[in-house]
Amino acid sequence: MLARTYRQNGPLRREFYSKFNKDEKYFKGKLSELASNRIFRFFLPRSAVVMSNIVLPAGKNSVIEIDHIIISKTGIYIIEEKNWRGTYYCGPDSWYVMTGYNKFKPIKSPEKQHERHYRFFIKWMIKNGFGQYIDMVKPTLLLNRMEFYHSGYIKMNFYRFPFLLLFDIYDDYFTEKKRIPKEVIDKIAQKLAST
Repeated sequence: MLARTYRQNGPLRREFYSKFNKDEKYFKGKLSELASNRIFRFFLPRSAVVMSNIVLPAGKNSVIEIDHIIISKTGIYIIEEKNWRGTYYCGPDSWYVMTGYNKFKPIKSPEKQHERHYRFFIKWMIKNGFGQYIDMVKPTLLLNRMEFYHSGYIKMNFYRFPFLLLFDIYDDYFTEKKRIPKEVIDKIAQKLAST
């Protein structure tokens, strides 16, 4: 099968990574993301494109980094991946990590972070002439290794393992009516790669 891959190498990405302090936590996160990237590439069809660590403009003097983007005939999946250990409570407005018996500490919500990614990705799609496909953009959380005390308030699609996401992508091949032509998949990927 082996999905195709494009690597972003535009000026925005180079500038973003030149300022980055790469500590041990950074590399652990990137290793897990690399494993997910390999799973996506190996199990998705050749018509799909897998991209990782995509940096896009997010307003004046600001950028976002999207962990993975899968562009397939049936949708564009923008994926925020978290590889946190522990037990989490997801409330309507905030997320919390369990620090002891019935003790929780507030943390930044990956869902709110990814909602921001989604907004700027939609703006990028429109600005670059792909506005007719924005209804096919599917923001997705990949929450590896996390245990949930309560997850009922998560509004986005979320998955605990990359393979579960793959099952839904394949399911979309049978249920989604609208399709993205291969030429458009390639144009979106090429434009992202050069950003």
